[in-house]
Amino acid sequence: MTRPDFPANSVVELVAAARAAPGKIILASPGFAATQHFAGELFKLRAEVNLLHVPFRSSPEAINAVLGKHADVLFDTVSALIGQVQAGSLKALAVTDKNRFPAVPDVPTVMESGVVPNYDVTSWYGVFGPPGMAPPVVGKLNKTLNEIIADEKVRERLVAAGVVVKGSTAEEFGRLLTDESDRWNAVREAAGIARQ
Repeated sequence: MTRPDFPANSVVELVAAARAAPGKIILASPGFAATQHFAGELFKLRAEVNLLHVPFRSSPEAINAVLGKHADVLFDTVSALIGQVQAGSLKALAVTDKNRFPAVPDVPTVMESGVVPNYDVTSWYGVFGPPGMAPPVVGKLNKTLNEIIADEKVRERLVAAGVVVKGSTAEEFGRLLTDESDRWNAVREAAGIARQ
């Protein structure tokens, strides 16, 4: 995401601009070591570019920094940015998921650019319980939550807010947590970010 007057209008143009001026393009994020920061770090690694990361305290602060020309680009969730994109105050260069988002179907994916290989970043939400929760309780909660997100009205509201709706089993969610932890730990190490 960037502001309308930023010269890059695509991921290809952003990568070219970053390669032409290493360390000069400012990448805002809503916090050091936040998911959005790591999404930017993965982008830098995969695109082999040097963007200057500047963390802010929140998404609204990072968005305002881009709007106020104190930063150039921002990685954040579709739900945090959809209003500004639809109003024309921010320009979407790409979505980070491997698939286009239903809420912004005309915005290409980063991978569609062809210059950032194997780039797939999706924020996700999950429901957790205390350690040792009884399996029947986990099963009942999982079934109920999957029924809720299967409701057409709930799905419509979530999609309109920029969310991709997908349920899972508790076991699938556990595997996702392990995979995500391994993946982002590798990005953290490659980017030289100390474990917090």
